Amino acid sequence: MLGKIESVSLGNGGYSCDMFGFSFTLSGTDGCVQDFKGTWDREPDQHCKWNSETQNAHFLKSFNEVREIMKQAKVSEFYKLKGIPVEIQIENCTLKSWRVLTEVL
Repeated sequence: MLGKIESVSLGNGGYSCDMFGFSFTLSGTDGCVQDFKGTWDREPDQHCKWNSETQNAHFLKSFNEVREIMKQAKVSEFYKLKGIPVEIQIENCTLKSWRVLTEVL
């Protein structure tokens, strides 16, 4: 489905808003869907299945993914992603993937 980046934000979001990272709202002909790139927004404890190293690795991965999206969209500031055309892949009512439509930029 073709669409655009409807909105972007940096802060708490993801699972129960207990994560910190980048939120994307993508709109298309069939409605809107959200994507989140980030990790837990708290220190790990003995009950967690992750530690500080894996948390930092997730932060780094998220920042690199967003940096690549911004490069593809040819923008230098995060908020300027709003309105960028995208292709959205939905499978079984779930976001499978999305990408910037570099062909039309």
